[in-house]
Amino acid sequence: MVRKLLDSLALLAPSHIVFAVDGPKPNNPEDTLRVNETRASVEQITWPAKIETIFRPSNLGLRNSVVDAVTQVTSNYGKAIVLEDDVVVGKYFLDYVNEMLSRYENEPRLAHINGYNVVPRNQLSNSTNDNRITRYVESFAWATWHRSWKHYDTNLTWAGDCSISHLAEQCGGLIPAAKWKMNFADAKSERIDTWAYRWLATIWSRSWQILSPNQNLVEYQGWAEGTHTLRKAKWKEIPIPTLWTKDSDLNCLIPLEQDYVADRWLGKTVYGESVRGIIEGLLATNLLKIQKKFHARDINSYTI
Repeated sequence: MVRKLLDSLALLAPSHIVFAVDGPKPNNPEDTLRVNETRASVEQITWPAKIETIFRPSNLGLRNSVVDAVTQVTSNYGKAIVLEDDVVVGKYFLDYVNEMLSRYENEPRLAHINGYNVVPRNQLSNSTNDNRITRYVESFAWATWHRSWKHYDTNLTWAGDCSISHLAEQCGGLIPAAKWKMNFADAKSERIDTWAYRWLATIWSRSWQILSPNQNLVEYQGWAEGTHTLRKAKWKEIPIPTLWTKDSDLNCLIPLEQDYVADRWLGKTVYGESVRGIIEGLLATNLLKIQKKFHARDINSYTI
């Protein structure tokens, strides 16, 4: 799928690319073949660009490979734009995230910039705004700075220690808090292999802000073929805009109030912050425990 990503990037011709590919799983010839094919895709970058590669000799796994690559890039360059291999970027994505990275480089409250948005217009507090502050990170197409990422807490210290009532203050209620307590417990126990939950907990622990466009800037294709996607989305993907005049809110983003209407929709629709979501989460947790116990197969996180 990385070829579709590179085809879409070719239209934007970014001047600097770090191409990171995890190593193959041991004793798995098919995985070795796929890894080699993915590495060879770097030759598809034919436009003038500085190209760096991070090719690991052995498999680190989803979480560790992403964290290691982002840490290297942010340490070396102060910031990073991160794209999964099963994303197709729209023509405004790089303009948007580069502009936001530059504009808010010295704004310590802002930690993460989303590029993928699934909230429909009728679920926004103000549908005419270009941007909003949200409590949720998305993990398909995003950006951050070294000043924030250097605090990434792989041990989920805050998430493990905080009470349900304290977590409820962050995520808007006891039911969402209970769901996220379960999510963080699954991550901490390694029942799911997720960097995104750890990054979200880091952001919440410091009361940082997350910026999201109100339009969708990339297309995610992993629902059909994604390596780590275990179920289908419960929402409709918003088409990438063909025309966007980015001039209404860009000078007044910080402080911009959190869009609680959009976050409530995301919480229920995407993250299962409901009684039903908690029940489904308990069932999934028990299934993960069984699969981990018997090593039936690798289990990776479902995140957005």
